[in-house]
Amino acid sequence: MSKLVFIGVLAFVLLSCKCKKEVVQKGDSSQTTLVDNVQTDESKVNNQEQTSVVEYNANTRGYFLKLVFSNNKLMFTNERDSNELKAVQLDKSQLDELNSMLGSINVDGLATLKDPTQKRFYDGAAIANLKITKNGKEYSTVDFDHGNPPLAIENFVSKLVSYTK
Repeated sequence: MSKLVFIGVLAFVLLSCKCKKEVVQKGDSSQTTLVDNVQTDESKVNNQEQTSVVEYNANTRGYFLKLVFSNNKLMFTNERDSNELKAVQLDKSQLDELNSMLGSINVDGLATLKDPTQKRFYDGAAIANLKITKNGKEYSTVDFDHGNPPLAIENFVSKLVSYTK
């Protein structure tokens, strides 16, 4: 009788672990699909130009901001668990300015930028970072204080954030 109970418990544990694994794998593939769709749409529009996706995140316990600039569209959300991004209407001059600023950023040097302040260490500022995906390769900054980015990306980040207010 104890052998039968042991086999039943073992089967239950193995099957329940498999179910959780499938859910995690499905969640990861849907996230990948979302990013792939953004990059696919972008490559259709910019066949000969370099493609870029910019993601800016800033968060702390009581604050959250996620910005995505891709395909000449700026979208953002202030809701931590939301996948729905609100679109920001930008005119041609604003888009040209953002694209010009983006083009002047040395993406290879993003990881070496120095954060000017460390207020985020004691909850004095939200933790922020910038990630640029260009031609399939990701370039990221170190974490920095929201509202006080490294000097090399300060104008670009400030301009992006200003459109969400």
